Amino acid sequence: MRFAIQLVMVALCLLTSYGDELVMMQVPQGIKLAPALEQRLDNNEVSSFLTYLMGFSSTLHRQLKGVSVDMFHPPQANLLVNVHLPTDRKMKFADNNLASYEVDNKFGEATSLGETNEAIHKNYDDSVVLDSQDLSRSKIFASLPTNMADMRRRFEDSDLKFLMDSEHLNKEIDTDFLLFSEVQFMWDVLEKLTSNKDLVEDSSPDNYLISLTSVDRLADEYGSNSPQVDFAIKTLESIIPEYINSMQELYKGKLLAEVKLSGPVQHEFHNVLLERSRRDVTEESPVANATIKGRVTANKPEQIVIMNIAIWITVVMVLATIGTAYPIWFMDPGRDSVIYRMTTHRMKID
Repeated sequence: MRFAIQLVMVALCLLTSYGDELVMMQVPQGIKLAPALEQRLDNNEVSSFLTYLMGFSSTLHRQLKGVSVDMFHPPQANLLVNVHLPTDRKMKFADNNLASYEVDNKFGEATSLGETNEAIHKNYDDSVVLDSQDLSRSKIFASLPTNMADMRRRFEDSDLKFLMDSEHLNKEIDTDFLLFSEVQFMWDVLEKLTSNKDLVEDSSPDNYLISLTSVDRLADEYGSNSPQVDFAIKTLESIIPEYINSMQELYKGKLLAEVKLSGPVQHEFHNVLLERSRRDVTEESPVANATIKGRVTANKPEQIVIMNIAIWITVVMVLATIGTAYPIWFMDPGRDSVIYRMTTHRMKID
């Protein structure tokens, strides 16, 4: 009996450790999400789901209840903040009143937006893609720090130095300082985009994936219920919504933003990917001028206008045809036909 109880407890622990959560923080007007619907996603379906919300065709083969997307008004950008937490800790955002989805992630797989990135690159040549799980080069983000020493020097001139006033974290310890460096990186990305608004205000959608591992690292060092972890969670609970609001303002209300609460890190992260396919900011590639097969021409803003004109002209022509054919169909030739009356009158004169 005792052994059976232990097995049940282990099974419950495993089940709880497999559950991630996708919290929808902000959506543009073209997307409608019904709250409080208990629906689950597989970790591999997260990218497909976000691809669908961005207005692209996706491999998501099932319909989620309460989800509707206006394809004529797609989001201008997507931002996913992936936070790795200890198994027994959660985060809550006071301003969130949108839908949330439980995510099955049995094997602790890394969060990826590969399908979303592929859909964007397939249709556009000048979109911004940021992925913290891969490597790339970019001129616009080249000045951002990439190692702990550079991050410490960057933080000395930062407006976020007030975060170091915490009595729970020691900035001299790399594990503690990681929280400050991750927050600083987020705001440095925002600053770069703000100073290059022409890259944001174009017609090409952008995609951002930022993974934060500092809370999980602090839990490994001090324990999941330590004051250090409590401070880190409270800091991110206030910083992340503020950051999303700033990005939403930058994209003028056309940003799709979500937070994925993941379990402990089960994989090795690479350096931050700051990939830019825009030809005026990226380094020249040997195949830059080569013809890429399978790529369609980028959509233009006037295509929506042209589509609306074509649709309404078709509707008017159909109604006009019906309006003309209906009286002819039910016409009495002896009384209503002008041709019959003119012909009859001419016969009488002759």
